[in-house]
Amino acid sequence: MKNLLPFLLYQLFFLQPMAKKCFLTDKFQVHVVNALPPNSLPLLTHCASGDNDLGNQMLSHPNQEFHWSFCESILHNTLFFCTVSWGPKHSSFIAYKSGWNSKCPSFVCSFAAKTDGIYFSGEIPVALNKILSWEG
Repeated sequence: MKNLLPFLLYQLFFLQPMAKKCFLTDKFQVHVVNALPPNSLPLLTHCASGDNDLGNQMLSHPNQEFHWSFCESILHNTLFFCTVSWGPKHSSFIAYKSGWNSKCPSFVCSFAAKTDGIYFSGEIPVALNKILSWEG
């Protein structure tokens, strides 16, 4: 029995992150959507956390989106942020922060880039509210 405890701890803390389902925490999705007019410049996005750099994404078409899912950290210190640019305009925002269960009760956080700024919804169906204006 003594030898079983280290094995169980190893599985819990090292193999669990590789699993598709979350263990003891919730699974969230984040969506970043190009809600800009047709034939406009593409929306460039870069999203990351302290552990995951999701890379640069180019959303060239209206309603094209970039999305990802993740398990909330068991330490409740998850933080994702995004930088978006549209031609000379740019903006940065927190895409997810631990404790956002009340902001995203559906476990889906959606952001949309429109001509006047960045919009957010944590609900399904999506009900967007403006949170930021473009800079630049």
